[in-house]
Amino acid sequence: MSKLDNTDIKIINALLQDSKLSTQKLSRKTGIPITTVHHRIKKLEAIKTIAGYTIKLNNKAVERSLKAFISVKVDHQNLGPGGHEKLLEQLLKNPAVERVNLMAGDIDLFIEVRVKDVEEMNQFSIKFLRGLTGIASSSTTVVFEEREKPITI
Repeated sequence: MSKLDNTDIKIINALLQDSKLSTQKLSRKTGIPITTVHHRIKKLEAIKTIAGYTIKLNNKAVERSLKAFISVKVDHQNLGPGGHEKLLEQLLKNPAVERVNLMAGDIDLFIEVRVKDVEEMNQFSIKFLRGLTGIASSSTTVVFEEREKPITI
């Protein structure tokens, strides 16, 4: 992986704030010539520093306003061969799951879940999660408020 210089960092930081900016607007915002912006973005994509572009979803607008973090202890003896991978695949197939983190320490998995309401969270926890092979125990923490700071490098 090549080292990023100040020009790369300026471009990346501008894209982190608004990934929809055109090359021309990026050039104006950063003060970097448009051809340089274009070539640097192509380079950053080619070396996978920029792995993709995404949107920030208004979860209330799509009725997914309840977020929770679920700590999971795995029953390793009941997983069987390839069990960890199967468990992760099953979790990631569920539309409520935003992210699954494999952990070291007191917990094995840290799952980020977003659902419509408490009833849907109950369905996820009781019917889905407890029905999976290899789940020893779980603890759910509900998020009341989320605040983000702008990401920069």
